[in-house]
Amino acid sequence: MFTATVSRAMNASFWTRLMPARRHAERRPRLRLQPLGFTDTQMRDLRLICERLGETLDLLLEIDTRAGDLVLADRRFTEQTPAQRLAGIVDARPLLTCDFSGSADPSASAMALFERRQRMLLTQLRALPLVRGLSPQFGASGWDPGVVAASSLPSGFDDAPQTLDAPPFTPAEDLLVTWVLRGLMDPDVKGLVAAYGPQATMRLDFAQGYALIDPAAQQALRVQRRVPTVQDHGSPGADAIARELPALVWDLGIALGDRRLLDQPADGWHTPLATCKDPSVQQYTRLPRHLELASMMFRARLSPAELQRRSGQSVAEIRPFLQACLFLGLAWWAPED
Repeated sequence: MFTATVSRAMNASFWTRLMPARRHAERRPRLRLQPLGFTDTQMRDLRLICERLGETLDLLLEIDTRAGDLVLADRRFTEQTPAQRLAGIVDARPLLTCDFSGSADPSASAMALFERRQRMLLTQLRALPLVRGLSPQFGASGWDPGVVAASSLPSGFDDAPQTLDAPPFTPAEDLLVTWVLRGLMDPDVKGLVAAYGPQATMRLDFAQGYALIDPAAQQALRVQRRVPTVQDHGSPGADAIARELPALVWDLGIALGDRRLLDQPADGWHTPLATCKDPSVQQYTRLPRHLELASMMFRARLSPAELQRRSGQSVAEIRPFLQACLFLGLAWWAPED
């Protein structure tokens, strides 16, 4: 077994260094990871890796088998699971993968495997806006110093409007968003074809109010949070999935959550948002953090700054939710006169 091999490979002093100190663990920002496809033995190794990564990132990385802010899957599991089922399990949460199937190099030591898996996960964690927003260690070890960790900001920093800043849509993204939002308002708008590549196509029919989407495109949108490109022609395959347009547009808003918010005013950080009365957000998302934001935002006119202060969530967590609500018209900017 891998755990036993690792234990034999390490002396007592190294094992002590491997296990991170728990002295201040309860003070770290908490991030839950839901594992998929790991054996009991692999789960023990995974917990060790998460403890060490938590020490590096100054986060409390918890393994939660029932729910999580992130999904962490064995790579073989993702390859063997149908795309539609995987997308349903992940439910628009960030997906991390790690290869626990062994090493292609039979001479690799247990310690080398452990370190390789740790580096693999650390690279993926560093790339996530959610982690960048939570980790107090942001800016160290090559992280982009231009992004601010909102959850570690001192009280009163929400007066700085740049906390909501993000790049605008690219021209290709702007074409896609404009076309899709026009189609939601006007069923006479011509249908749209967008794709990620061969056998990863979606066709939106605004007159019928639904979309056909290839399983690979579904996975790219919901699991990987990638944005498709508008195509002149193309059709999904015979195994395409039928989805209602609003649900697909919600996922598109989540995928574009790292862009400037739709119609964001100059001082969007302090501009209140008006909302529909008690919309059924549960039909689009089951993430606890989204439902918490909805319970606050749809009860009162709140600005993003107020929403962050009340929820305690980072800007990186709030922005995708707001983008999806703006895309569907569940919320809109309402500057106070």
